[in-house]
Amino acid sequence: MIAETIFIEQTIDKVFDAFANLSNWQKVLPDVLDVQTIYDDGYHQEFLMTVDRPNGAETIRGIRFCCPNARIELFQPVPPPGFKSMTGCWTFEEHQGVVQVTAQRWFELLLPDTTTKDEDKATAYQDVETKLRGYLHHNLGLFKASLEGVR
Repeated sequence: MIAETIFIEQTIDKVFDAFANLSNWQKVLPDVLDVQTIYDDGYHQEFLMTVDRPNGAETIRGIRFCCPNARIELFQPVPPPGFKSMTGCWTFEEHQGVVQVTAQRWFELLLPDTTTKDEDKATAYQDVETKLRGYLHHNLGLFKASLEGVR
């Protein structure tokens, strides 16, 4: 599991809504090329999100469960290439007018059958953790900039 946390000076309603509103992702994150909402009743969300990756555009199907102003849980029934599974969550906690947002990801890699050495597996996981942590950190920063600029 990896986690990144950021503090955003904004109301919890606005912060939660910014993350929960799928159409907002394309506005805030430059690597999000398209979002197609399949279902959204305010709690359950299913969507296709196309993101720009080094090897080209990648479309990921996501399913989220939104608990207003508290938590958004995510799972990807068909994880990104190279992953056996990918799940995550964002939690939102208000502290005297500042909202703490924590993004967490749990994942399992699809490793080639030839990867048998424990140190090779550990290196593969560490490389992916570093990349994912970087994405989370970067994206949280973009949300913070967007939200703090719109008071």
